[in-house]
Amino acid sequence: MNLIGGIKHVVQRTKKGYSYRDLWSIDWWFLTVIPNMLEDFANEKYLGIPMSVISKFEQEHPEITGEEEDEACIQQWRNTIREIAHHLREAQLPKDQTNEYDNEFFDSYNLNGMLTQEDFNKPLTPEQEEIRDKWRKRQDEIDKYQQEQFKIGMQMLTDNMFDLWW
Repeated sequence: MNLIGGIKHVVQRTKKGYSYRDLWSIDWWFLTVIPNMLEDFANEKYLGIPMSVISKFEQEHPEITGEEEDEACIQQWRNTIREIAHHLREAQLPKDQTNEYDNEFFDSYNLNGMLTQEDFNKPLTPEQEEIRDKWRKRQDEIDKYQQEQFKIGMQMLTDNMFDLWW
C-alpha cells in the first residue's frame, strides 16, 4: 500500500465510515465489521437492556427480582448480541480459509490459482472431474449454509436493531 493511497483510505474511513477499498467487497466489509462491532458492544461494561428482554424475563422468572434479575437480563442480552455476530460471521465467505465450514476439496480442485491457462484448455481426467463434482457439491452445501446463517443473523439484527444502544 502506498502512502497516499493509505492516507486517502484512512481519511475516507474517518469521514464516511468506509473507503473506496471497502467498495471492492461490500459483503466482506459488512460481514467482518458488523460482527466485530456487535462483539465489542456486547463486551461493554454498561449496556442498556431492552424492555422486551426485561418483560420476557419477568414473565418466565417472576421469583427472581432486583440485582439478580438485572444481571440475568444483561447476560441474556449480551448472549443475543453475540449470537447475531456469530450467525453473521458464519455467513462470511472463507476468503482466507479460516471459516470453520470450509470446502475440504479446495486444494484438490486447485482453486488456489496454481493452474496455468494451458491447464484449463486440457480436458479433465476422470479423477479431476470427480474432484470437481465433489467440490461443486460441497460448495453448494456451504453456500446454502452461509445463506441460512445470513438470514438468521439479519432477522435477529432486524428484530433488535433499535435496541442496540448503551
